[in-house]
Amino acid sequence: MATPSVEREQTDQETPRTVPETQQELVRRLLGEVSEMRKENQKLQSEVATLKANVTKRRLFRQPKEDNDPECSNAIRKVYQEIKKDQQEKEENQQVFDLSASFDSPGNQAVAKKVLCEVRSLYGKSKWTKAVIRDAVRKHWRSVRDDETRKAKGKFEEHRRQAKRGNRLKRKLSRRLSSLKNTTALSEGDKAKAREILSSPNAVEFMSSEESDPGDTTEERSRGPKPRKIRKLSGERSKLKNIKEILDECYSSGLNAKQRRTSARGSRCEEVSPRPCPLGGPSWAAVLTVNRKPRFQFNLPVILFPSPETAITAFVLKPANPSYAVEGKDFTLKWNYALDSSLSAVQFSNVTGTGDDPIGSRIGPGTINMAQKYEARFRAQAESTRAELTILAVQLSDEATYKLSVVSSRATFIWDSTRVIVHCKYRLK
Repeated sequence: MATPSVEREQTDQETPRTVPETQQELVRRLLGEVSEMRKENQKLQSEVATLKANVTKRRLFRQPKEDNDPECSNAIRKVYQEIKKDQQEKEENQQVFDLSASFDSPGNQAVAKKVLCEVRSLYGKSKWTKAVIRDAVRKHWRSVRDDETRKAKGKFEEHRRQAKRGNRLKRKLSRRLSSLKNTTALSEGDKAKAREILSSPNAVEFMSSEESDPGDTTEERSRGPKPRKIRKLSGERSKLKNIKEILDECYSSGLNAKQRRTSARGSRCEEVSPRPCPLGGPSWAAVLTVNRKPRFQFNLPVILFPSPETAITAFVLKPANPSYAVEGKDFTLKWNYALDSSLSAVQFSNVTGTGDDPIGSRIGPGTINMAQKYEARFRAQAESTRAELTILAVQLSDEATYKLSVVSSRATFIWDSTRVIVHCKYRLK
């Protein structure tokens, strides 16, 4: 019988020993890994920058093209409200949109046809094409459906506040662009700098935040719009601030007495807006406080590691992969994540053999705008720390791989996918 020491010697002889790496080989291998990480990071940053440069923020992630003629949208809204009001007064069977069905359902198509005919009758057949009106009707149906969903969840008022805030920023951008064409208070160099900011894809992000000022209760302003408090942007340089003030003064000087009386007055304060510093702007306009490129340092002699960051973007909780759904029942996929800044954009997609088929996407937090072929049975929501995708009355054809893509306002991109397997309801009995 062999002693334990002999057995250990025999085991050591049978097990091959790995030769330890030298310091030069270790450094070479680590530098190779770092180089690959940098290449992947640059590739992702390039893809995000290309998306932001080539499409507007409303149509990010290949949104279907729609004609956003405001006059046509207002006409659709007025006609639909009149139809709804007439039917409520006559106490007829409700012939307005059925929000529990898809837009392509027979009932909703009948309402859409009625709205289309009324619009063409009131505004003429040559003002807009049928295709433009149909797109506007579909957009109004989606808006009505989303409003009802927000009311049920108690988020309607918050959405209205966000929409009003966004519209104010867009109107402010439009006013400054018109003032830039006519002003003589700016030099040619300052005009070129202003044009660089106001014509950029993310120009709205450089507009200062405005909020109603509850502290202003002066008697002379009680009849007009509430005065607004203007907060300065984080990291905004004095050069950009002065250019914007000159453009605002130029616009105000061109208003007549009635326009001044009905326009909200703004007062600048020292408060800083909670919005992060806009990315992609020139150095003279804003101070970038965050270095988006990964930084590496050596802990001598040969240990390589990334320097710590104050905030990261990563998934905290993912759905199981694969996940199992039951035919005929609702099923929800849930993700939790941490972002290095606010939520900029999000997209859900169906991963196919030929690429990603977009299910729906959105700029900022809120209800996801679903693609036409998914809007009947798919619902999705994204917030600053979580997102979820719900399939209503799951079908066997819904078995697929579903992907979530998230972009922060600092252009950090993360994604995750999971396979959903659908069990037939009869096999489970």
